[in-house]
Amino acid sequence: MLDAQKEAEAKIDLLTSSNGPLVTGIYKISSLTKEVKTKRQLLTKKLTNIQFAAKQFDWTILLDAASTLVSLRADPKSIVDTVKQGYEIYKKGTDESTAKNLHGDAVKKEYIIDQLAQCSDTLESLEKAFTTRKDNQIEIDDPGALKIMATKGNIQKILREFKNAIVEKDKKDIESALDDYIAVTLNRNNAVLDYNSSLQLLFEASNAREYSKSQAESLGQRRHTLDPNTPAILFWLRKTRDNMRLQLMQRLNYESRAIRFWGLKKHLDYSSPGPLRSFIELRDGQSKLNAAYEDSLNSYANNIRVTWPREEKEKGLFYILSNAELKSFKQRQRLTTSKGDDGVYSASIRLEPGAPPFGPGRADVRINQVRLWLLGVEVKADNAGRKQLMVKIAHSGNETLENTDRQALGFSHDAVNIQFEYNTAKVQTPDDFKTDVVFGKQGLENDWSGGDSKPTASTFAAIGPFTEWRFSIRESENVGLDMGSVTAAYVEFRGANRPFSVDYRKAPINPMVDQRIKPHSTGRKLDMIDIPYGALADNEWKFEPITLPCEWVEDYRPGGYHPVVLGDIFNNGQYKVIRKLGEGSYSTVHLLYFVVHRYLFRFRNRRYVALKILVSEISGSTTELRILRHITEVAPAEAGRHITRLLGEFEHHGPNGVHRCLVFEPMGPSVNTMVEELPQFKPRMRGMKIRYPLRMAKSILKQSLQALAFLHENGIAHGDFQPGNILFTLDDIGSTPEDVLRQEEDVQAESISPPVQRLDGKEDKWAPRYLCVAQSLVPFTYYAEGFKVKLSDMGGAYFFTDPPTKPVTPLGLRAPELILTGAVDNTLDIWSFGCLVFELITGQPLFCIPGSDFEDDDHLLSLTDRLGALPDELFKHWKTSSLYFTSERKLFNCQLGGVAPGGEPLMVEQTSMEELFDQAGPDLDEEEARKVKALIRWILQYDPAKRPSPAEILSDPWFCEIDVESESARV
Repeated sequence: MLDAQKEAEAKIDLLTSSNGPLVTGIYKISSLTKEVKTKRQLLTKKLTNIQFAAKQFDWTILLDAASTLVSLRADPKSIVDTVKQGYEIYKKGTDESTAKNLHGDAVKKEYIIDQLAQCSDTLESLEKAFTTRKDNQIEIDDPGALKIMATKGNIQKILREFKNAIVEKDKKDIESALDDYIAVTLNRNNAVLDYNSSLQLLFEASNAREYSKSQAESLGQRRHTLDPNTPAILFWLRKTRDNMRLQLMQRLNYESRAIRFWGLKKHLDYSSPGPLRSFIELRDGQSKLNAAYEDSLNSYANNIRVTWPREEKEKGLFYILSNAELKSFKQRQRLTTSKGDDGVYSASIRLEPGAPPFGPGRADVRINQVRLWLLGVEVKADNAGRKQLMVKIAHSGNETLENTDRQALGFSHDAVNIQFEYNTAKVQTPDDFKTDVVFGKQGLENDWSGGDSKPTASTFAAIGPFTEWRFSIRESENVGLDMGSVTAAYVEFRGANRPFSVDYRKAPINPMVDQRIKPHSTGRKLDMIDIPYGALADNEWKFEPITLPCEWVEDYRPGGYHPVVLGDIFNNGQYKVIRKLGEGSYSTVHLLYFVVHRYLFRFRNRRYVALKILVSEISGSTTELRILRHITEVAPAEAGRHITRLLGEFEHHGPNGVHRCLVFEPMGPSVNTMVEELPQFKPRMRGMKIRYPLRMAKSILKQSLQALAFLHENGIAHGDFQPGNILFTLDDIGSTPEDVLRQEEDVQAESISPPVQRLDGKEDKWAPRYLCVAQSLVPFTYYAEGFKVKLSDMGGAYFFTDPPTKPVTPLGLRAPELILTGAVDNTLDIWSFGCLVFELITGQPLFCIPGSDFEDDDHLLSLTDRLGALPDELFKHWKTSSLYFTSERKLFNCQLGGVAPGGEPLMVEQTSMEELFDQAGPDLDEEEARKVKALIRWILQYDPAKRPSPAEILSDPWFCEIDVESESARV
């Protein structure tokens, strides 16, 4: 009994503590109630000026009713009835006398809900539920008023019906305000419901404490005479057992909620209410949660997180308060405290996923710093001459986080209160928003948002930004505060995010993308043994997903990849597969042991070759082969020095069709990946700048430019000039034993995948038994002084006289004329090279353009930012330019897709190519840096006719100073 009493007292202490759900709930309800009333006034003003399709439509009663809504996860009638039944019992227990007995500030009687009701998915049902409210004097906006329960889906249907009642011409003006009002109302009412739930727990804990006391006193006096078989003792034992079960379920519930918040899981066992579970079920539940926890940690380890800003001295992402928000912020409010009246200035903003400043491309956004910067604010200087402004920032606790599958998950936790303080004397413009003027370190910076350190048992998961934020500045904490001259307010966020998974039903399939982000099967079994592939829909997968970085297993189909496993023989027994080197969108590449090389004179010194196997559907194209043969015939020596050498070709017949096979000299990793293998970057440490040493970067640039000049002199454009197609040469591996180079068939070591399995459990004749993980020949790559690189992959190359309609240039390397007019010529290679100069010298791309619905706009805005305004001849082809520029071509908005209805334009700081170059801190002195920036400007000209040729660039003094002649022997 004493244990039960202590348990009850511990629960009471938890509920009523200064950071418990009751005290923090009061703060949350209070702040959100103010916001509800403000949003309601704004919406009412708008509604009075619009027309409804039905003349008798009474929007006032529906606006009142909407303020009472509470969102539930599901709405079977039994659930709602159970909630209401429990609520009636709770109401009887929280009468006037009980509320007085539960002493302390933790209980606020006016926040106890006066009445519960329910509605379905129509405006009529909402109105009916609302009109049954008790006849009392409580204002409908007050927290304790009637609450109407409905599911989230039904609330959305009601809202849609309300919007449809508005005439079309007025709908756009009202839609945003209505959505804001409903969102804030639901947050406030759900907070009220949570508060009442905590009160019910407090009531139950108080009763349990008193019961345990009385039972201990009563049974303690008679403990020697008690019969364990009497009904009272049996009841007590069962109650004790059930209490232990309940405590275990509560613990599992806490675990599941924490794991959901950390790992962004859609649903876990014990994350919602349920009946008491048996010991076996509880034990199994704990095991499942342990597995979910490990899976969450693995997801953090396996998904690359992007931290922003990159350096502490740089700026984060900014939300700029609108004129209306700023006007409200500058209005003084009187706050009555125990120490007397105080003046306070406050503002609230609500951020939704995908909205500025975060945009649509960030998953699992977590925050580790929040700052509020004001321009024009005045405070009194301290003895050191500093004008310190203290801002209180509150995260409401109700937030939305998006996982990598674009699922929006709602969470509710304690409100998070943050303090931000900075020296206003040193902040005059947005350029002054720097860390060195910030006073103090926010506790959020210690929360874990993904990184090098592993979280411990005491580590908090970082909060997200998609919530209701409240900012307040008190006169009592800021002596001499004057907000009258404030001209702008900026909220700065610093944190990290993961990328979204690719939606392969919308985007073109690219097998080079890591298999870890492929969509999972819906679990539907497909009997496909005799079904032709054309009968399958795009979202119907054939195989169990494979989570290793391989080609996409679904592309093993007629017309697709040829199935290859280690040990396979090609070309009538000449070649044996011993290793996989890589894969691309249209081919796989393997290292082959040349079984019969000793009998063929021209291959006598080659034990190993690289075999590129094209997918069947493009094997009929002869462009790549014609170009390789052409350059070998016209200039065999130069071709071998600059381009990966073609040794032969043949056709191979397989289950997916006829495949063209090209035999090349084996090569090392690409310029894109070799930088991460350099010994100076191992082990990888935080803060390292992963880029090539200047000596290597210069040599790579000159050698690749010489290769490009060779192609252009022979009337050929590469068409896909990028770091991934520039390969390092190898040391001589001719004498290396086969078993040293052979890839292991080891699933545990992840050199190969687990067995490929169909969803229907049947064997498949189109796919291999397993997939191989690509293993480039890094240990055998020569990267010391005198190293050599060559251009590879002529699959996108073309003769000047026969350009393709759609080149395969990567997004970030496209020239502006290709984006806007589709023009294709050899100067596209020059543009790509100019971007490569910037990337290799600085270690970061000049244009980083993720694929999206607005990728062209994103790229064109970046071009304008980095290189200046587009010429009229190009700009006139930009069909969506009005979303970002005025008719006078003045930039007014940087939000992709345009300004949202009711929203404010987004402006971001513009950074020229030269500024970005300097910010990267390349290993150049000032004079050489000036030369390189001028060189990049010369190459990246908007007019293709003015771009220099490769030969002209090679004659530039900076390139002339780069000596690569000593490398000519390494061909």
